[in-house]
Amino acid sequence: MQDYNNDQMMRYLSAWFESDIDLVTFEMPNDDLNRVSLSWHLTNKEKMQIKNNLHTPQFEGELHRLMRLLE
Repeated sequence: MQDYNNDQMMRYLSAWFESDIDLVTFEMPNDDLNRVSLSWHLTNKEKMQIKNNLHTPQFEGELHRLMRLLE
């Protein structure tokens, strides 16, 4: 459902904004062993999982891409 909502919001933005739009996506692996809740209260284990994800090639690649776009 969230993907659908995001796609719809991007379509609205594209119709309203008369310039190129770049989408930078920060995702976190979410498997059965390392599931992170969709809550504002995170456990210490979940916080550590998020911190560890900051060093993955995917996250670092998107972060560098964002930095290039902001230059």
